[in-house]
Amino acid sequence: MVRKGMSIRDAAYDAGRRRMVPIFLTTATTAVGVVPMIVAATNFWMPVGVSIFAGGIVSLILVVTV
Repeated sequence: MVRKGMSIRDAAYDAGRRRMVPIFLTTATTAVGVVPMIVAATNFWMPVGVSIFAGGIVSLILVVTV
């Protein structure tokens, strides 16, 4: 809900709060989706899965804090 005369800080906070659930759900599904790649423990797929998993989690933390 956009209010007329809303400060930039309040608008940014409101937008961040609204977008948090979709960002978290996208990251969670990606992280859970690569678990089979990690569990497979092959020479190629395990490192790929770990990097996708770790990159998603780290980027989620950065998005939330920045």
